[in-house]
Amino acid sequence: MLLQVFCRYVLNASLSWSEELTRLLFVWLTFLGFGLAVQRGALPTIFVLGERVSHRGLAAALNAARDVMNMAVALLMAFNGFQLARHVAMMPTPALGLSTAWFPLAVGSGGALLAFQLLAKGQAAEPQVPAVRPAICIGHIALGALGAAGVALLPAGFAPVGIATIAVFCVLSVLGVPIALGLAGAAFAGVADSGLANTEAIARQLYDGVNSFLLLAIPFFMLTGVVMSSGGLAARLVAFAQTLVGWMRGGLAQVDIVVSAIFADISGSAVGDAASVGGVLIPQMIRRGYPPQFAAAVQAAGGTLGLLFPPATALIVYSSVTDVPISALFAAAFAPALIVTAVFMVVNGIMARRLGLAPTADFVAGAIPRTLARATLPLLAIVIIIGGILGGVFTPTESGVVAVAYSLLVALAATRSLRLRTVPDLLVEASVGTARVTSILAGAAGVGWLLTLTGIPAAISAALLHNISDPVIGVLAINAIFLVMHTVMEAAPAIVVVTPILLPAIASLRIDPIQLGVLIMINSGIGMILPPMGILTFLTASIAGVAAGRAFRAVMPYAAALVLVLLALVFV
Repeated sequence: MLLQVFCRYVLNASLSWSEELTRLLFVWLTFLGFGLAVQRGALPTIFVLGERVSHRGLAAALNAARDVMNMAVALLMAFNGFQLARHVAMMPTPALGLSTAWFPLAVGSGGALLAFQLLAKGQAAEPQVPAVRPAICIGHIALGALGAAGVALLPAGFAPVGIATIAVFCVLSVLGVPIALGLAGAAFAGVADSGLANTEAIARQLYDGVNSFLLLAIPFFMLTGVVMSSGGLAARLVAFAQTLVGWMRGGLAQVDIVVSAIFADISGSAVGDAASVGGVLIPQMIRRGYPPQFAAAVQAAGGTLGLLFPPATALIVYSSVTDVPISALFAAAFAPALIVTAVFMVVNGIMARRLGLAPTADFVAGAIPRTLARATLPLLAIVIIIGGILGGVFTPTESGVVAVAYSLLVALAATRSLRLRTVPDLLVEASVGTARVTSILAGAAGVGWLLTLTGIPAAISAALLHNISDPVIGVLAINAIFLVMHTVMEAAPAIVVVTPILLPAIASLRIDPIQLGVLIMINSGIGMILPPMGILTFLTASIAGVAAGRAFRAVMPYAAALVLVLLALVFV
């Protein structure tokens, strides 16, 4: 990708094959990332029933059922991916002339690696008795194969397709199967039940779901954020923000929001934003006497800015689902992002006064140029990303590539705050973060294709249109649906699962998809800080070392602020 940018702007030439090659590599990154993310326990889940049951025998049985279902989906991916590769082996790709089989091979290889990682993880959890390990290994594979065969051989017409698909997804989710695997398993079960196609069709949809040039931006922005954080460049942003707003009441809380807004412009990830900035500022707030639950709440709220400020990953996902131009989404989201930032700072001031928190430092105008000079290098990354995209210089993907190259150059050569031997670890961290999002996109693509094939989205939209004719009421109804979804799902899976179903209604009600996208991002922010999902609050509570329940109570004023901003934008 970097070579393509160089050729276009320096040599005035284009590389016709570079996009196809990078899309192929991205597909492989996604499916190999399944296994890597499982190894690290990074794939998001909705619910783990085995962890909520007090009876040890029942909990063990539920966890065993979860492991069998994980293995079944992995084997379905492997079998159908390899089968599809065999059937399309003679079809060449348009630009490179490679065999099209390389795409489904990624699904098959990812499923095989996932099965291996599940076996390794299961073996590590078993008692260390060498004699029984082979039997346990064979048992896992046999039960997983039996489950896979049961899904693949499900008799057509066993249940209405939509009900079968949703029921399988719900059962898998309650057992604790990761969302991505639950979606893939539900798609395999649904297509077997429908009799409309064979299960190889789902393998095709899995890789088609991430075979997108736009989605390539996600790993690059993830890596830029990881490099900036690990390279010590985030500390320079903290020092700069300290001179800007540290003099306000509750100064460190205000610094946290400002740095979160700046870092969101670099990483595009709400979770990455909260982890990177929270790791630096939450301990500082606690050392300065801030209540730990308040420190966790501030950073959880600050993390939601990663959903709004360009280059937000969630906005990229929404753009890929709706075909809305990403530059238009980024431009439309910027002003609401600034409004949310300002409202959070107002809430900080109110809470700081209530808690008796003094300013962190006096205002010193002369310190601003000095800290700005030290923060210039990381701030230039924002200029590259946002300026490049909105100015039409780069596509979002190209902007991400240039930002990665720039951040590595700065961290390795200019500031020397990062060592070359640590780069592979950063690549793995960014790959795992990418797999959290793209694995869900792949699974949701299979479910979305199946539901569309059976006409379910059109039926749901017709039902909505039968009862709703006012666009404002329609926007409120759609946001209510997303609020419910966000109680059990993060932003990306909720967007991918729900939005395609509602697209016909959105078009019929003449709802502006750009405005709706911004509203959904704010809606997602509410879900990511409130229970039961509340992933940002859970994360920041763990950093602060405080019970999640206390952090959830402390974050309520920020959630209320997001609701007020959401309603204001609906009626403006």
